This record gives sequence, structure tokens and C-alpha cells, in this order.
Amino acid sequence: MRLGVLDIGSNSAQLQIVDVTAGGPPLPAQAVKQPTLLGEEMMPDGSIGEAGIDRVCAGVCLALGVAEQQSVDKLYTFVTSAIRDATIATWYWIG
Repeated sequence: MRLGVLDIGSNSAQLQIVDVTAGGPPLPAQAVKQPTLLGEEMMPDGSIGEAGIDRVCAGVCLALGVAEQQSVDKLYTFVTSAIRDATIATWYWIG
């Protein structure tokens, strides 16, 4: 089985893909990393600026494309508190 973990953090969006078999160790298959630099885009109201949102979207799109190309069976995604705690203004802009 091929698993992917996408970690969307304050500095970068990183995808790690591993091949796993019962009883064996996970074997690295592919990794990609795209800068997000969210610290530079935090607004006083707690929202994320447009450039930061664009970088996160670019990182996610890149990761999803690689995951599809590499035939990932399961993809687990995690986001940093900068995104989890962003104000509604950010989510309205994304939507």
C-alpha cells in the first residue's frame, strides 16, 4: 500500500509518500516541499494574507498532483495552527 502524509505548516507544505507492507518498515517513495511562509502573511485580525493563501493553495495543488501521479492509496493531511486558528475572513476569501 502506498501512503501519503501532507503536512501544511507555517513554513512549507510537505508531502511524504511511503510504501508499506505488513511486517515491513515504511519505505520512502517520494517527497515534495513547497514554501508557504505564513508567518509573513499573518494579519493583525488573525487572517492570512492573499499571498499566503496563494502559496498554501499552490503547495496543496502540487502535493495532490504528485499523490495522484504516484498512485497514493491513502492521503493523510494535517495543517498548522496558523491555518486552524485563522479568522473567518480567511475562510471567506478561500471559499
